[in-house]
Amino acid sequence: PLEEIVVLLNQLRAGLTKSQEEDDENNRTNQASCEENIRNFQQQITTLTAQRNENIKLRDITQASLNVAEKDLRETINALNLNQQRLTQGQAQRDQEHNEYTTALSEHQQGIKALDGAIQLLNHLQSGTSFIQLKQRLERVTAEL
Repeated sequence: PLEEIVVLLNQLRAGLTKSQEEDDENNRTNQASCEENIRNFQQQITTLTAQRNENIKLRDITQASLNVAEKDLRETINALNLNQQRLTQGQAQRDQEHNEYTTALSEHQQGIKALDGAIQLLNHLQSGTSFIQLKQRLERVTAEL
């Protein structure tokens, strides 16, 4: 029986030794895998941090460009509003000047017509037509003048 116990203990020790060796190998494999993962994660952190910093710079540049574009847009809108106001004022002035011109033209045409009538009347008087015959025309021409 003691020999059997020694054999059993030797078998138990051999099993434990084998199990420990397998566990040690698994531990070495896991440790190598973890170290590889740590290196990969550190590289990813470095890469992503650099990308983040570049994105922050790009965001800042874009924000500055947006601010300039918004300022330019406000200035353009103000210029358009001013131009619209000037156009409206110019059109009103043009309409007023056109009306004044039309009125003056009509008055001038009536004056020219009246003068033509007066010239014809004087020509008739000069050619010997009697004043009595031209009296109605004289009254009309006088009214037009």
